[in-house]
Amino acid sequence: MTHFFDTTRNIYQALNDEISKELFTARLNYSATGDVGYVRDLPACYKNLNADIQAFAKKLYNSGTAHLVIFGAGANGRDLAGTFENLPWFCFIDNYSQNTRDERTNLPIYSLETYQNQFGLNGTKYVIAVYKKSAVQSIYKQLLDSGVSEENILTISDWRNNSSQYFDVFTPNEHESFVDCGCYDGSTAFRFAGWCAEGGMTYDKIWSFEPDPASFKKCDNTLSNLKNCELLPYGISNKHGHVSFMANGYENAKIVNAGSNTDNLQTIEVIRLDEFLKGERVTLIKMDIEGAEYDALKGAEYIIKTQKPRLAISIYHDKNHIVDIPALLLSFRSDYKFYIRHYSLLSNETVLYAE
Repeated sequence: MTHFFDTTRNIYQALNDEISKELFTARLNYSATGDVGYVRDLPACYKNLNADIQAFAKKLYNSGTAHLVIFGAGANGRDLAGTFENLPWFCFIDNYSQNTRDERTNLPIYSLETYQNQFGLNGTKYVIAVYKKSAVQSIYKQLLDSGVSEENILTISDWRNNSSQYFDVFTPNEHESFVDCGCYDGSTAFRFAGWCAEGGMTYDKIWSFEPDPASFKKCDNTLSNLKNCELLPYGISNKHGHVSFMANGYENAKIVNAGSNTDNLQTIEVIRLDEFLKGERVTLIKMDIEGAEYDALKGAEYIIKTQKPRLAISIYHDKNHIVDIPALLLSFRSDYKFYIRHYSLLSNETVLYAE
């Protein structure tokens, strides 16, 4: 236990501003208690939220006496209900669920037709909460076609502010070389290039890693015109080999335990950055790989120790990562200084920056 307190104290002392210290404390309390309110209820000044997200949150809290329902009983909808558990959620509506009640939230699940037949059209606010943007548009049209007015439909293009995520505490230098672990749709690589250009700097190289076949194909189209960018179909870990992977084409595609009872299960090749990028100059590494960040960083130990690249690492996928990841980095380089930023209306999208 003494070791834990010493480790936590060392991390806290390496945090470079008050925002980082508040977020560290909030996430530490969330990890210890499971109470998402520690993150959810932080004042807006401690979160990097754009105006759209803040307006959406305000609308949620100003729903009045209407039934407040979530359209989408999947992970996104359950996360919304769990994060804002203090709101009077009435039910889920879902086009595909075979269940009549959600086990996690204990909220009933209806089809749109069943709900409207039972409760009518008036007095309901519909909050669309699905991952796929095309599905958001389809549901929005479905609601309008059923007679729901636009003012009773709440949605947002993204739960997070990703316009500055992974770059906003850093200033680019000349001849940056960027490693993008978990590039998903390629947008982060483009934002890296734009970040360099806005700072009047050029970059030398981008390595973009994406093991999900559907996302890789998307990135292949997106990144084809980006200069000096190499797209690679590998996962990142602490050793070279093959692992089981949930390849669903979404942002939450991830490495899973062998034998997992998971849809879209595939086997992918994983590499160590120390081996794959041996002899290469690396100035910035970003990792958002759904909980595999700790092992991936262990596989980049030599690069980190010898080159001290700046790092932007997601630390919200595993409750232990708020301590384990900065502690690991300090064991590699005790001279790292940290920043923490939070980019989401929900409890996700917390990023540790190291320089």
